Amino acid sequence: MSEEKFEKRRKGVEILLDIIFIFNLIALFVMGIYKVSYLTGKASIDMFTNKEIVIHIITTIFLYVSTRLAHKGHILAGFIGIFIAITEILLAGIIWKFVGILLLIDSIVYFVEYKKA
Repeated sequence: MSEEKFEKRRKGVEILLDIIFIFNLIALFVMGIYKVSYLTGKASIDMFTNKEIVIHIITTIFLYVSTRLAHKGHILAGFIGIFIAITEILLAGIIWKFVGILLLIDSIVYFVEYKKA
């Protein structure tokens, strides 16, 4: 029973991390397009600072590593899931707060069930 519960939570953490990762990639792509259009003179306003873009790149790399760990069922995926969930809850918009809460619940149960599995 414990193995089934762990696998269910692993899959939940995996799916939520994949969703966040994909949307992070899309946001990074959009940031890049806006930055290039500003640098080429097509846009008159620089919407994103270099600091924001660097932070977003680091976050995307971090999310990529966490999704790979979740696919493998590694214990660090639970820790990273909790960290990302808290970050989403504190910093993101309303929809992402909901996703962060789901990820937080799944990551905590994942971590607890990992010890039993």
